Amino acid sequence: MLNQKPSLVIGASTGLFGAVWAQAEVRKTLAASGAIVLDAELAVAAADGAFTADASLADPRLRTRLRALLGDLIAEVARRERSARQREQQRSGVPKVPGTHEAVTRGA
Repeated sequence: MLNQKPSLVIGASTGLFGAVWAQAEVRKTLAASGAIVLDAELAVAAADGAFTADASLADPRLRTRLRALLGDLIAEVARRERSARQREQQRSGVPKVPGTHEAVTRGA
């Protein structure tokens, strides 16, 4: 199920190192499952005081880092989707141009 799926490890703990230690184990498990684990992570220490009442990260640097990491994950997913489409086009020999599927299947 996770084979070749991009993944990102993010964690929080009330202590100083719990998230870091847990993330190391999660990274190993994801890799063993065949996932593509991005070489970046976010560990939030002292999580009991790291969030605002609306569950946002209180530290603007952590919020910025989280946004950047999620952007990296989204970019990796998009890159892999483009690569998969290109491979499929090469295998089938039929161009997969958006909006042309109906014309190709109807013989237009």
